[in-house]
Amino acid sequence: MFYVSYASTIGLLYLESDGSFLTGISLTKPEDGEEKEVEVLTKTKHWLTAYFKKSIPTEKIPIKLIGTPFQKEVWHYVEGIPYGTVWTYKDIAMKVANKRKKTSNYAQAVGQAIHNNPIPIIIPCHRVVGQNKNLVGYGLGIEKKITLLELEGVAVEDYSYKQRVKNVIE
Repeated sequence: MFYVSYASTIGLLYLESDGSFLTGISLTKPEDGEEKEVEVLTKTKHWLTAYFKKSIPTEKIPIKLIGTPFQKEVWHYVEGIPYGTVWTYKDIAMKVANKRKKTSNYAQAVGQAIHNNPIPIIIPCHRVVGQNKNLVGYGLGIEKKITLLELEGVAVEDYSYKQRVKNVIE
């Protein structure tokens, strides 16, 4: 496993690869692996640079998703959300239900799958919002979600969110 760091608009990111595929993007330095720039990580850095310059990247990054079949199905739908638009968890849950020819409500399971997305930004889970225009959940943090949506031209002032307040005991 290989990784490199990437200084972005939302902070330092760590890009991870198995040598051929991008396998992760995170805020924390991997505990295992070698810090080494392999081709797929170089491509990913170029992709991210274009993205953070408000350009829609066209290069396809080879990715390897490790997850359950359900998670991969959800991530596939999330990957299809166009730049600058948002879908709700319910939108994705309905797509999953329709594909499976079921009437079940998959919204909670979809939320859990999105929370476990190993390749945020490229698989744009920041484009998924709650019903009633609620900005909820994002593995990298709600402030980063807002920044990414603003970067894409989404009018986040039309959305609501609750800041998490930490209780400090002195």
